[in-house]
Amino acid sequence: MNKTSTLKKLSTFAVITTAAVAFNSAVAATGTITAPVDRIMFDNDLYGACVAHFPAHNPKSVLPGCADNWITFDCDAQFNDENKAYEMFSLVQMAFALEKRVRITFTDEQTHNGWCVAKRVQLLP
Repeated sequence: MNKTSTLKKLSTFAVITTAAVAFNSAVAATGTITAPVDRIMFDNDLYGACVAHFPAHNPKSVLPGCADNWITFDCDAQFNDENKAYEMFSLVQMAFALEKRVRITFTDEQTHNGWCVAKRVQLLP
């Protein structure tokens, strides 16, 4: 095999790899909402186990790939580390109990039953 053929193959590979990465970045997105929590739920079999409901700021209005009003924290650890997922959910439970707002960053790249997965939670005063 000559150098020109090898260079062409490497160039083609680089172009395809770059295009694939760019496509994935364009398809998956993150969104953020700031809202009070009006319901929390833990389900052993569905929705990534622990979820919260945000009627005031629908995640779907930020990322159309998300299901209406709910965000999962992925306590079954399919996408997030289990301990981190429970810590995020604990902050949401605290916000619910204290009637505080949270700022949640979530992604539509990963979903449970259509509900987008939280990646960051901040408890607000």
